[in-house]
Amino acid sequence: MIDLWKVREHLVVSTRATAKRCAAAQRGGELTRVWRQVLLDTSCLAGLGHQWRVFELATVARAFAVQIVLGPRAVISHQTAALCHGVEVRDELMDVHVCDPRARGVGRMVLPRIQLPDFSAGIGIVPEARLLRHQTRLDPAWMREGPAGLRLVDPVTAAVQASMEQAPREGVIVVSGTLRQCAAFNRFSEKVETSRAREEEVRELLFRRLREAPGRRGVRKAMAVIAAADAACESVAERELLWILKAAGFREVRTQVVHVAGRKEYYVDFELPEHRIVVEFDGEGKRGRSVVEILRSYDREAIRQKDLEALGYIVLRAKGRELRSPELIVGEIVRRAGLSRPPRPVRPLGGR
Repeated sequence: MIDLWKVREHLVVSTRATAKRCAAAQRGGELTRVWRQVLLDTSCLAGLGHQWRVFELATVARAFAVQIVLGPRAVISHQTAALCHGVEVRDELMDVHVCDPRARGVGRMVLPRIQLPDFSAGIGIVPEARLLRHQTRLDPAWMREGPAGLRLVDPVTAAVQASMEQAPREGVIVVSGTLRQCAAFNRFSEKVETSRAREEEVRELLFRRLREAPGRRGVRKAMAVIAAADAACESVAERELLWILKAAGFREVRTQVVHVAGRKEYYVDFELPEHRIVVEFDGEGKRGRSVVEILRSYDREAIRQKDLEALGYIVLRAKGRELRSPELIVGEIVRRAGLSRPPRPVRPLGGR
């Protein structure tokens, strides 16, 4: 989770009195422009390592810059607010959303690319993004004063906004992350059923907020997205795979289901009980870093697969690169399940 205080402390607002000093610092690489007169001290980018971490910090810095320039009546919203609340989003979602009742006629503006120093994971720049100003009037009860004075909508409102206005894939990712965070979902410290009960309470709150939201555009899609979201998905990639399976039309998709094989308990990422299929996601870094860790991981995986197959399940594995080709994942399930044709896609979820 990005430290909002850290980002705010590294922002500099250029004034007439400091313009020359700020310009010199930009030329030297100590400052980089975020938007208009707002600059970022590049030292806060050191040590982030991964591209998605850099993009997250850049998006949060842009959110602060937008509020500094537009003033307190502009409230950070949609998936930008979700990110500021600590919900992981795809690194492609770099646009900044803000609810601003004064935004008539100026709905979209461009946020410039951000030049990065040499030590920032070799990325070079953060591409330009859009500033999307929504004319939505918000109930004051839906707003929060976040850390470092950032005004933003609460997590529930942010998730509902994303479900209504984002593509279903992105909506499922944001809503699933919000469900997980708000329900404090944790299968390690308590029974899964306990977390599931809290998840359904939060889901009902999302539906209630959707009914209260102004405007009806995107409501049908939002209802499908909120119903499809799942707090048990532990990463953005797993939430993306969840969307693929549900949009494809598989009627029952269970997550984090426990199976007992002898004295061992296995929690599987996804289960399609109707077809006796288990889908496991192989995420980056899951196998460890050293050669020994990787070999041990492969050994555990082979034993796990044999035990699940002994219980009568077909075990499929999905990798991150396959998420960009959902038809390949769906086609493999259809083939291994022995289906004559794929299920009927769920159109509100973006199924074709």
